[in-house]
Amino acid sequence: MKSKLASVFSSRRFYLLLFFVAALAFRIGTPVQSQTSTTQAAIDPKPYICPDLGMCIMDPEGGGCMGTPCPYPLPTNCGINVAAAARGATATASSVYVNGNYSPSGAINGDRRGLNWGNGGGWNDNTRDIYPDWLQVDFNGVQVINQIRLYTLQNDYTNPFEPTPAMTAEYYGLLDFEVQAWVGAQWVTVPGGSVVENQNVMRVFSFPYITTPKIRILVTNARNHFSRIVEVEAFSCANAPVPDPTPVCLPLESIDPCEIATGRACLAESKPCISPEPVPSPGQPNAPLIISEFRFRGPGGANDEFIELFNTAPYPVNVSTADGSAGWSVVGSDGAVRFTIPVGTVIPGNGHYLAVNSLGYTLGNYPAGNGTTAAGDTAYILDIPDGGGIALFKTSEPLNFTTPNRLDAAGYNTAPPLYREGAGFPVGAAESLYNIEYSFFRDLTSGSPRDTNDNIVDFKGADTNGNNTGAGQRLGAPGPENLSSPIPTGSSKIRVDLLDPAVTSDQPPNRVRDATSDPGNNSAYGTMSIRRTLVNVSSQPITRLRVRIIDITGYPYISGTSDIRAISSTDLLVARTDGSVVMVNGTTLETPPAQINGGGWNSTLSANDINLSSPLYPGQGYSLQFMLGVQQSGSFRFFIIIEALP
Repeated sequence: MKSKLASVFSSRRFYLLLFFVAALAFRIGTPVQSQTSTTQAAIDPKPYICPDLGMCIMDPEGGGCMGTPCPYPLPTNCGINVAAAARGATATASSVYVNGNYSPSGAINGDRRGLNWGNGGGWNDNTRDIYPDWLQVDFNGVQVINQIRLYTLQNDYTNPFEPTPAMTAEYYGLLDFEVQAWVGAQWVTVPGGSVVENQNVMRVFSFPYITTPKIRILVTNARNHFSRIVEVEAFSCANAPVPDPTPVCLPLESIDPCEIATGRACLAESKPCISPEPVPSPGQPNAPLIISEFRFRGPGGANDEFIELFNTAPYPVNVSTADGSAGWSVVGSDGAVRFTIPVGTVIPGNGHYLAVNSLGYTLGNYPAGNGTTAAGDTAYILDIPDGGGIALFKTSEPLNFTTPNRLDAAGYNTAPPLYREGAGFPVGAAESLYNIEYSFFRDLTSGSPRDTNDNIVDFKGADTNGNNTGAGQRLGAPGPENLSSPIPTGSSKIRVDLLDPAVTSDQPPNRVRDATSDPGNNSAYGTMSIRRTLVNVSSQPITRLRVRIIDITGYPYISGTSDIRAISSTDLLVARTDGSVVMVNGTTLETPPAQINGGGWNSTLSANDINLSSPLYPGQGYSLQFMLGVQQSGSFRFFIIIEALP
């Protein structure tokens, strides 16, 4: 009799992926082919490729791949600032402060520091504490852009420095704003362009090409009464392609282009075509606390539920209410409160809060912090009905469960509008019919949870058998996180280096292809080992370290793509090209849930030796490998984020 695994994966179903983050391109050949470098002809030279990386470790702080000079590096002959007055651009604004020279033209004069603030060094609006304000830049004709940079006023504006993404703006900077482009006949927010509680002087927004004649910054809140912008830049290429509204081919490379190791004929390479995700229309500003992962049933039955909340701000959130009620409540679409986060609860910056149904929750042993597991920070016992929805309100008073008091919502299209955002998930998918090991989780492919106020756009669905869910079909696993769990960690705390900097990322020992078949370990066509060194650049020891998979070409696949699965690995000694020998530490696929088909979307891999008794001290490096079983050769993508605890 055919096994369950074989029956699930023998059917070659095709799947159109929808996402806007362009994929990282890289090649893995057979063991012999791996000794030669990748030819330029095999790489699509679009600017959103992260160069010289065999994988992409997304940076939650600034987006893009950690270890690269910029999130979406511009190729040769690019880097043209089409928003500059010197290139014919003009600037207008909603109002201009009357005392001094705060003309909008000062925001496109090429000075990022604001050297002459108050005398042509940038724009200041004239409507004290009244929003929205806007600054608009009209290009000299239609332009094709893929990056916008925004600079607000520095703290010490009388003695400004060249701004960096790490420079903070606590006194005069913008707080909440939208970065928009004129597309068709309306303003749309560029991918990642909705910002709440901004803390930085410099913000970089990178995205696939957008064709537009103008851009604007729409400000809905700012520090110290007024909107202040020092400079706006928009970058383009001299010969940038005009984007095609039809499906486009993404720059993925083939694992085994000729597939000699598998005995197949050498075929010409083809790149999988997928439909690009449309840029969403502007929505309400993101709330500090959002619903980040949940499910309404599981292998334990209808009560095998959990709801995970995430603090999107980098600073702690202290729960408080304006109406004197007991706290913030999560309410089902049947109107019943499931749980309340009490007033005074502190949720760490970029931290999580977990509620579980104590009558059926089965993932309480999933790893969290040091010696802790993903037990609920609070519990409830009333089942959330299948096909329903949930909403988080900043009150526990039922009379105030209204849209103005709602922080977030997620649900199916059968739930009332108050308990979902957008149309909601379609009903009738596998998770509403069977007790599968699944969850819905926020899209993290930009490094931060996606929140466009449209559930079907913002959430992905995955389970350990690759069933179809109301948010798509992906092999993966639930990964609930609580107050003790490690948090997303970016480049200000961890630096990512090649294991051997003397060779490129696609060459041994930085990446090794072993064609030895091991079907029992989800490696029918061998394995691919990717090695990196993570360096602690923070001021504190790191006591917990793991990575979460946020994008992977696994099951189900489309023609030309690979099927790769994350698997556990062991420690090994590796020789570098300079003759030195390095210990490369293995990683463990974290369970529960059991993942007999290998890890996929939302699965986590733990660094085995980083803990309280053996931390990664400031300045120390830790080399580790990510082992991927190859179930089908073809183009592949492997995006992860780092999660850590001090």
